[in-house]
Amino acid sequence: MYKIGIALMAVFAVMVIPAQISADDGKPTYYGMGTIVLNDAFGNEVFSQTIHNQVVNTGESFIIDQTFQDGTAAVLENTSVGAICVSEAVGFAAAEGDTAASFDGATTIATGNECKEDTAVDDSSQGLAVIGPLTFTTSNLDAVGETITGIGICKATAADDNDFGTCAINGILFATVNTSDVTLNTGETVQITYTFDITSGSS
Repeated sequence: MYKIGIALMAVFAVMVIPAQISADDGKPTYYGMGTIVLNDAFGNEVFSQTIHNQVVNTGESFIIDQTFQDGTAAVLENTSVGAICVSEAVGFAAAEGDTAASFDGATTIATGNECKEDTAVDDSSQGLAVIGPLTFTTSNLDAVGETITGIGICKATAADDNDFGTCAINGILFATVNTSDVTLNTGETVQITYTFDITSGSS
């Protein structure tokens, strides 16, 4: 039986599919889908999962603030959304009220650099923004054999750091993804790609 964390994992988080109607209030709501693909050392797929993910309140506010003339100054390009951070929080669950501070407070990563930055987010396709793939190793955790339980999409750093310590360093958590638990052992890597999609139904 394969154990999650054998070799290579790719997380493709596909954000914001066309609007769905909420059963609660009849209003259109947006949500994301993520797919996890785990490959062994030989490149064979041994595990896959499709999951929902959550654009949090601070992410929604960030979109509005950067798009509309509302009195909020736009952030510099090199501190826009462009980083993926991992969490080791026990019982990680994506929630709309999550913030950068709460994400970091629950992660339990003390010495590793939990975040990686993509300094050239791919927006070449209409309506799509792709962060990654970014490769995480045990150096992004505290030790070999620790388990990634979820990911956060965060702002980048002005220093264009490939690896940095926390999502809260710039104060904005954009979205969260509740992945399956993945244990990272010696020599193993996790590849994570995040895609934000606001394409309309017509070309």
